Amino acid sequence: PPSMVNGSTVPAALELRAGVTHRVRFIDITAISARRVRLLDDTTIVSWKVVARDGRELPPVQRAVTTAAALLGAGQTMDVEFTPSHSGRYTFEITALFGVPRVTRIDVIVQFDGRSL
Repeated sequence: PPSMVNGSTVPAALELRAGVTHRVRFIDITAISARRVRLLDDTTIVSWKVVARDGRELPPVQRAVTTAAALLGAGQTMDVEFTPSHSGRYTFEITALFGVPRVTRIDVIVQFDGRSL
């Protein structure tokens, strides 16, 4: 099945602020699928910090900043924190890996001091 964001297969852009830490939750509610989730700045994978999995906060020792790419299995959740360093456009890319791979892209518009690029 295609990925949905806030109930839509064609999600609206997210608007974030540069220099502010934002928390995002990914949920794979399918029964037999997996999803690859990545956060890109143009074609470069950026960094995020995984702070929770499957509804539980991770202990501080497990909250390392890592490359913003992860796999979610059926029924899993993952919370990440992302602090954009500059204004511009980023992209959340979610790929359904069961059957024919389907990619959903969500534009992330980052503003600084009320201005976007």
